[in-house]
Amino acid sequence: MGLSAKFGSKGATLIRFMFEDTSFCFINCHLDSGLSILDCKKRSQQIGEIFSNAFIKDRGTSNINYSVFNHQVKVIFGDLNYRIDLDNDTVRKLIATKDYEHLHKYEEFHKFAQKDSEIMRDFKEAPLYFDPTYKYNFNSGEYDTSSKARVPAWCDRILFEAKESVAGNLQQILYTRAEIKLSTHRPVLGLFEAKIRKINEEKFGLLEEQLIQEFNQLKKEEEVKSAVTKVSGAS
Repeated sequence: MGLSAKFGSKGATLIRFMFEDTSFCFINCHLDSGLSILDCKKRSQQIGEIFSNAFIKDRGTSNINYSVFNHQVKVIFGDLNYRIDLDNDTVRKLIATKDYEHLHKYEEFHKFAQKDSEIMRDFKEAPLYFDPTYKYNFNSGEYDTSSKARVPAWCDRILFEAKESVAGNLQQILYTRAEIKLSTHRPVLGLFEAKIRKINEEKFGLLEEQLIQEFNQLKKEEEVKSAVTKVSGAS
């Protein structure tokens, strides 16, 4: 999303699919940057817009083929641009000592977005046991040394949410970053284990047939009762 700094780089790409009888939706997005609370709120607003506008059938209308909200498993990933609410020197010192637990207390998603956003409060994240992924010098393992000296942050994330029917069957078993130095970010990696739902078609068919028969039987009984009532009333 974005090309040689000539076009806009913010937006989202979504893909949905059914695996057996479990629905999945993956939301890859690049949200707005910024360090203030208002910027954080704007990112949450953008997530809401993505959810509302995804899979629109006809542009300019509210007709949709699918709703993101209705999927049983949802994964948001990409440059979400969440920051750490601490000064630059403190953040870099805590990174140097690998004090992720302390940094985590001031991390925007958990401190603000997850509490303030109706959508984001249902999303979870595995523990951040790796260095913040932003911002590095190009082709370097050193954080930004330019005049802007950006505050390091976990901008690149993987968040997930599962409906109650499958929540206990979705586990993240790996969450880390890759040491690829092709940009000023480090990509994050996630591995999930999911137990999916599969309907027994034979049993489903038998149950459906049984329910139809029971419904038809009740309908006949109601018709008989109605006829008896009419006859009684006529006499």
